[in-house]
Amino acid sequence: MARRTRFSEIAAPRLLNEEETAHYLGMSRTDFGNRISDLEKLHYFPRRHTLLNKRDRRAIDAWLDSEFGISEKNAMLDAQINARIGAMGHG
Repeated sequence: MARRTRFSEIAAPRLLNEEETAHYLGMSRTDFGNRISDLEKLHYFPRRHTLLNKRDRRAIDAWLDSEFGISEKNAMLDAQINARIGAMGHG
């Protein structure tokens, strides 16, 4: 018997409509709708694609990372420091 695929087992779509974007950010659709203009103008939140009319989830993730001071460079440095500390414990 074929197993049914559950939506929870499928990766989130890369392109998000406004409701999905609001949910992704943990906001209500109304709250997101009230704030999006300021987010785009003042905080450079990723805009919707003009033809697809959706937002790129990866661009949103990159925006969130920059807003909270997270970068790939910082993550790599943290990993190197943790590796060195771990190596010191085994020496």
